[in-house]
Amino acid sequence: MDESADFAVDFELIESLSERELEILALFAEQRTNQEIANALFLSLNTVKWHARQIYGKLEVSNRREAVERAHQLGLLDVSKPISGAAPHNLPAHLTPFVGRERELVDLRSLLLDSGCRLLTIVGPGGMGKTRLALAVADLLVQEAPVTFEDGVFLVLLASLSDATSVVSTVADAVGFHFYQADSAPEQQLGRFLRQKSMLLVLDNFEHLIGETTLHFLTDLLATAPDVTVLVTSRVRLNLQGEQVFPLRGLDVPQSITQGEMEVIANDGVKLFSAAARRADPTFVLNSRNLSPVVDICRLVEGMPLALELAAAWMAVLEPAEVLDEIRRGLDFLASDAANVPARQRSLPVVLHASWQLLSEAERESMRKISIFRGGFTSDAAREVAEVSPKTLLGLVGKSWLQRDTSGRYQVHELLRQYGAEKLGEDTANENDVRGRHSLYYCQWLVKLEGDLRGRKQQGGLHTIGVELENMRSACLWAASKQPNVELHHAFNALGLYFQWQDDFFVGDPLFEQLADELADAKGESAQHALAQILTWRSAFHNRVRDTKESERLADAALHLMNSPVLAQRDMGALRAHRSLQRGYNDLRTKPDEAN
Repeated sequence: MDESADFAVDFELIESLSERELEILALFAEQRTNQEIANALFLSLNTVKWHARQIYGKLEVSNRREAVERAHQLGLLDVSKPISGAAPHNLPAHLTPFVGRERELVDLRSLLLDSGCRLLTIVGPGGMGKTRLALAVADLLVQEAPVTFEDGVFLVLLASLSDATSVVSTVADAVGFHFYQADSAPEQQLGRFLRQKSMLLVLDNFEHLIGETTLHFLTDLLATAPDVTVLVTSRVRLNLQGEQVFPLRGLDVPQSITQGEMEVIANDGVKLFSAAARRADPTFVLNSRNLSPVVDICRLVEGMPLALELAAAWMAVLEPAEVLDEIRRGLDFLASDAANVPARQRSLPVVLHASWQLLSEAERESMRKISIFRGGFTSDAAREVAEVSPKTLLGLVGKSWLQRDTSGRYQVHELLRQYGAEKLGEDTANENDVRGRHSLYYCQWLVKLEGDLRGRKQQGGLHTIGVELENMRSACLWAASKQPNVELHHAFNALGLYFQWQDDFFVGDPLFEQLADELADAKGESAQHALAQILTWRSAFHNRVRDTKESERLADAALHLMNSPVLAQRDMGALRAHRSLQRGYNDLRTKPDEAN
């Protein structure tokens, strides 16, 4: 055989050896025992023995000494990877610390160690921190590799792929596998390689590649390699049998500044904002002056990590209160020009646009209309107001635009809702139509609840209004501005009863003041009756907090309306309200000391 033939044979031999076999050959050369090799590579003793047999067979030798000699002849030991004490992995080092998510880490680790969970998908909107959380739990499991994933934990980056056919080769590259048979399908070769591996694969940013090809590959891989577990991050559920979905929401944020300064500062959302702010401005310190706007920022973005980091980056040039005002003006403000941040994550609108593109046109139209809701909504409300079916709602949950809570209500992350509202605002006629249906639906609901609040169903009525208060507030304000054909005074009266029974006048009065402003120039009988009702309640609210002077002023204004020709002959309800208000008004004038 000539030299060229020998070279060809040797080249094929080199290509046949896996990276793991090259690592073991290097340790053979260091005269390590099988047990030492097992410890160094976090493999079982039987796995090392199996690899040794593969090496002997491929090199056509019968023992270690011959294997090392043959490896030297082929120059293999010169290209072997150095051995480190770390578990096999390709996880990147992080430039910033991981903040919060302790509960999620515990839950994910528990699921990944459960033999019954082999396909786990972290699902959430863009910017929610899915990748960072997946890497954090992978880092934990790397430290436990001798008792969990003996053959390693490998990150597979998919964001840059535009073609689903590239997924197989990308996974192979990540785990160090090289295809060797031209007449055998790549996925079959990879499956055979992984068949005897105990391994965790982290498939990051999977959503844009979901399709028949990739889902079939995942299904076959899990069936072929029984000790391989797959952790996926995606904005969309895979909808595969056996998939365990892990919905991811924002970081915990303070409910209010009144929780106590130390408790607020220790909050996960506040800690992430503070850490990111110090990277932008090393002198940044949370204090009594800036803590309140920082908490408001955390609440406004509902703990979304990307939004918090983008907002905090402005601390180099702006105060937290200024950042808060800018975010309220529009989402375009949340952007960064950091060179080492992927372009797809430098702007929140860009992130949201990518998620928007994953929706069908029917789903986009549904999200435009759903953005009208505040504080969540029921499936009945979605059908009546937004013309959205339960099937569509389910699809939007699967694509991370909606979440369904334990009570059965649907929730929309505030930043996603704002994005949908911007899209709805591009079509004024559509927006007005949806707002009108929303207002009519909730105002009519309030009219029905007025009777409940006066009878045996009072507790149920109070609970219903408490749950739907944000929707009802929005609906009433729209109705007051447009004055639709609905008995507004009954709807407003139900709200007044709610605030009275809840003893929540400091919330009720500002709302009723807004309603009064909207109706101030109203001329119609129904609108003036509603305004009189609002002023009556405002008078009662101020009387309740012993603000007698303002209560008298409001009562006087309400009486003036009720005595007008427009309302004087309206109905017995208006007359009874007039008499009741007059009695209260006289009490205020005759007992000023008691009122104060």
